[in-house]
This record gives sequence, C-alpha cells and structure tokens, in this order.
Amino acid sequence: MSNYFFLISGFVIFLTLNKTKDPLEFIVSRFSRLYPVYWVSVILTFTVISLFTLPSTFSLPTSMDLVVNLIMLQRWFSVFGVIAIDPVYWTLAVELSFYVIIFIVFITGQLKRIEMLSFAYLLFIIFVEYIENYFNFTVLNVVKVSLLLDYGNLFIAGIMFYKLMHEAKTIHYLILVFSLLVERYLHPESFLYVSSFFLIFYFFTRGWIEFIAIKPLVYLGKISYSLYLTHQMIGYIFINYLYTNGVDSPEIFLLSTLCFVICLSSLLRRYVETPSQRWIRNYWHSHHKYKAIAANVSNQ
Repeated sequence: MSNYFFLISGFVIFLTLNKTKDPLEFIVSRFSRLYPVYWVSVILTFTVISLFTLPSTFSLPTSMDLVVNLIMLQRWFSVFGVIAIDPVYWTLAVELSFYVIIFIVFITGQLKRIEMLSFAYLLFIIFVEYIENYFNFTVLNVVKVSLLLDYGNLFIAGIMFYKLMHEAKTIHYLILVFSLLVERYLHPESFLYVSSFFLIFYFFTRGWIEFIAIKPLVYLGKISYSLYLTHQMIGYIFINYLYTNGVDSPEIFLLSTLCFVICLSSLLRRYVETPSQRWIRNYWHSHHKYKAIAANVSNQ
C-alpha cells in the first residue's frame, strides 16, 4: 500500500502548495500533521515492546533508537546501527525527502515548471538506475531515499493526477505514462499492482468512484495516519499475546486485532492527532497575525 500512499501524497502536497502563500505555513502544516501523533505512537510502541516479550528474531530498540526515531531520522542513521522502532516507519523517510524536494521547488518559484522538472527528474531516475545496473555502481541507500530514486515516479504521478484533474493537458498524460514505465523499469514485480492504483486514481480524477465515499470508508480514511503508525508492531504484539495465552484461531486473531488497532487509532485521532494539529495551526495563525499587525503599526 506504500505505493498508493506515495501517489496520494504527491497529489495532496501539490494541492496544498497551490493554496499556500507563506513557505512557513507549509512547514507548520506538515509538522502539525506528522509529528505530534507520531511522537505519541513511537513512545507507545517503544513502551509496548519493552513490556511484552517478542520473538528472538526481533531487535529490541534502545533509548538512543527512541531518540532518533522521535526526530524521524532513523532511516538516515541506520548506517550507525539505529533501528526503526516500527519497521513500517520507513515510508516516513521517503515522505520527508519528498517534502524537502517539493518545498525547494516551491520557494524557488518553480511550481509553474513542474511538468518540465518532472520529466527531467524521471530521466534522472532512469539514468541512475542504468548506471547501477550496467557499470557495477552502487548508490548508497540513504542517497536513494534522500533523492527519491526508488519512488520519485509515484510522487510525480500524484502531482500529474492533480494537474490532470484541473487542466488535463496532453503533457500530463505523457508524464503519467512515463512514470508508469519507470515503475516497470525499477520494480517490475509491482508493475501490475501499481498500474491498478493508477487506474483507480484516474477514475477518481474523473469523478467515477464517488460511490465509495460511504461512512465506514471515510472514517477509516480519517484515522488512516494513526492506524498506519500503530498497526504493525502493536498489532503483532497483540497477536503474539493472544497466541501465547492459548488462542489459536486465525479468525479470532484477525478480527480481534483489527478491532483493537482501529479502536487505538480512533483514540489517537480524537485525543492527540486532531487537537494537536488544531492547536499548532491556530497558534501559528494567531501569532503570525499578531506579528503582521505589529509590523504595520511600526511602519506607520
């Protein structure tokens, strides 16, 4: 599902930037969206791992791992032996890299040239992969993550779907096809899987799948970030706890764990994610407004 996650992110972030005037507003928006509930989830997962026995195949995180995970830089510090408290957090490093790259495009005033930049970037991804394959040259993993060499085509596709929804020019179709061909070149094993996501996204831009906007799915969409942050390690520990206490039914494992992580995610959404996001953004807007008023007064 990470592929679809990256598609959505490209779409949503480009939409956000098109409505953003102040670069700092974008930073505040992304920080309030990502970090507060992430901090709580990391601490919660670390605590649960520390309290419950895990199979020997799992590496137990240390206090230093916790600190690095809290700043969301564990992927870059993995070369120093830092481990992710929850392996699913690897996608956040990819997300952060995309935020930095698209933010640079934004502050340099290049969003209006996004088609040209996207095409050039896809060529760059192909070039690097070609060099790796045919000249025995290895790009460090942290460099691949930082430059989005494995998943940049999906973020670009998300941006093109946004453009397609509002302009629908031939160039947008061409870049989408190019993005899909890059996926075929980079990850042939997931080509059909990703192609289905492209098709679903195209239907979305045409307004052909509005019928799926039913309350249960909309609600899952609302808690999706909290669910993503907690479902894997905590869900696995919950299953392991059931198993060690005599439960051996796959149906019970599935249903009880699903109910548990959805309830946990709902609590995080209600008491951490939504209020923290609202508070940070309200504080930023009120403080920013006060500074603007003060500047106007001082100039009079």
